[in-house]
Amino acid sequence: MIGGGDLLPILPIRMPPITDGRREQIRTLAKRYKRDERAFVTCQSFHPLVKQGMNAGCKLILAGQREVALFSGREARLIEYRMVALAGANDILVLHRRDADFEHYLSEYLGISGIDCIELPSLPLACMATQLRQDSQLFSHICDAASKAGSLTLHAYLTTGNVWRLAQAIAEACERPVSVCGPSSRISRRVNDKLWFADCLKNLLGPDSIPSSFAAYGPAAAVGHIRRLARTSPRIIVKVPQSAGSMGNIAFDSEQIEATDNAILRQQMLDLLYSRGWRDAYPFLVGIWDCNVKSSPSVQMWIPGSDEGDPIIEGVFEQNVTGPSGTFIGASKTEITGEIRDRLIEEAQMIGFLFQELGYFGQCSLDAIISVDGEGGGKVQWIECNGRWGGVSLPMTLAYRILPVDEAGGMVVMQPTAAEVNVHPLEETLSRLEDLLFRKGSSGKGIVLTSPPAPTGDQRMSMLALASEQIFAAEVAMKAIERLGSQP
Repeated sequence: MIGGGDLLPILPIRMPPITDGRREQIRTLAKRYKRDERAFVTCQSFHPLVKQGMNAGCKLILAGQREVALFSGREARLIEYRMVALAGANDILVLHRRDADFEHYLSEYLGISGIDCIELPSLPLACMATQLRQDSQLFSHICDAASKAGSLTLHAYLTTGNVWRLAQAIAEACERPVSVCGPSSRISRRVNDKLWFADCLKNLLGPDSIPSSFAAYGPAAAVGHIRRLARTSPRIIVKVPQSAGSMGNIAFDSEQIEATDNAILRQQMLDLLYSRGWRDAYPFLVGIWDCNVKSSPSVQMWIPGSDEGDPIIEGVFEQNVTGPSGTFIGASKTEITGEIRDRLIEEAQMIGFLFQELGYFGQCSLDAIISVDGEGGGKVQWIECNGRWGGVSLPMTLAYRILPVDEAGGMVVMQPTAAEVNVHPLEETLSRLEDLLFRKGSSGKGIVLTSPPAPTGDQRMSMLALASEQIFAAEVAMKAIERLGSQP
């Protein structure tokens, strides 16, 4: 058992309201999408006792990531513990792999205790929601908790049709209200599709709101798009549309493209895609990558029900990425100010309002790039939507949970690579960071481990640095990296 307390409200970024004229334009666009794709409306009807939103009873939190495209799920990933940010006393957290020492750390250092942790076997194909429906003992355990609490709310890393089906099964079995804190299955699928998102942005904000990109319906078409874009851009990217982060990204240098004939280029592309777990699913995206980019902000957003107000912008973070495909290694609160920041927030709010009109509910983040335009100014373009929880939103939520909102001024999310740190067992990690570690109730400054260190398997660290101001959080983060990177 681990956990503690309800989540604290997040202080939204102040912003001007969407104008009435713009609201009407967005509603008209949403009506068109719903007319052309009826499932935006029809897929929300599962059971009279199942609805979208949150109940006052206990929470069932599914931390698995297996339904994210290209995630193989062969390993039980300790990074699932990031979902503890959503859990309170008497809630149920479902993991593929438990770590008793880390649960002790959560209790002793962060004051998180009282959560009912369930470990599921890491089966190669079944997602968590399906496993829970099929395991009679665990299913009964969840139904008993829902009956005792009077209601249940389902939180999942990624909300899919399987999550909604689990909610339906629980409601039918225990005859208690069950809510899903997430989007309907159709809008969830669409916003996480990079090609659909690009089309959506063109219709909402215009063609210049995204980098130049195309849908490729076969390898020959993809090579054609790659060659054409390489004539004017130094780097080209191929993306699997529904992959998360950089898992489905394949980058090419234009000089490399020009020196390679079509057959070899085609085979190189396919070999790289297959190595990532892609299985001949078309179309995929071909586009321009990292041209004159000076910033990669991510806008964190909560989208409430349409009768509960406009989307809430919770934070704007600068993403830190590495490698040719842009692997995420962390983020910090952005230092972007002025007109560019205002534009980011305004456009993010409009995107969120469109999603809300299509039935989206819950956590969402939008990734953008700011590039240097022809006059030396900044140009905002949107590259993808993460319609789920993620590597920034979960640490951010945890920070607002363990600190008063007005004290969480500085924040640095860290997922350093093996080249930056040595991944040590938990006991040694705590020893190396001892005087830097955050302790609830004693200080608003320090390092928080957001998942157990994994010396084998994941080979990654997941941490959060907190301080009253961003400059101090960055200093704490740097000290932690130095200590973990040093030799014994």
